[in-house]
Amino acid sequence: LYLLGILMSARQTEVNKNKILGWLKEDNIIHNETDVSKFPVFKWSIHVKDNNIAIYTIASLPDRVIIQSDITFSEEQQDLLHKKWDIKKLNALILNIITSLTTFNVRYRILQKEGKTGIRIYLFLIDSLNKETLMNSVSRVGEVFTVTLFQLSSVIGVELQQLKEQQ
Repeated sequence: LYLLGILMSARQTEVNKNKILGWLKEDNIIHNETDVSKFPVFKWSIHVKDNNIAIYTIASLPDRVIIQSDITFSEEQQDLLHKKWDIKKLNALILNIITSLTTFNVRYRILQKEGKTGIRIYLFLIDSLNKETLMNSVSRVGEVFTVTLFQLSSVIGVELQQLKEQQ
């Protein structure tokens, strides 16, 4: 039974990928399949070019299709956040972003590697994979990405500009 479950799961992930590729092609959405052979954690991955969104399934959760977009802080932005700001100011920014993402009802993760390096915004689709749900989820992640990027840009961008003017 265990092997049968694995086989059915593998087949379902391919069915999901093919459905999604068909829907993207149907709607003339520019995309490409990513070669995941060097990344065994992924079963498959598709990159939607217009709004920088990844749609993928991972081996450990084969029943889920994940729609994701990342905001990555540049080195200059990371330097500002971690070396020039005090911890209270950084925590206030992160709290505002988390509050906003929670209000938008999306999943998120603060990316960290020796400090905050970005924000991942994503949604899971489980057992409800149809074209309308997928397209709405892709649009939603894209919209939340844009709003969050504007929020961050308005705060961090203004601070960087002020620092440049002071120098």
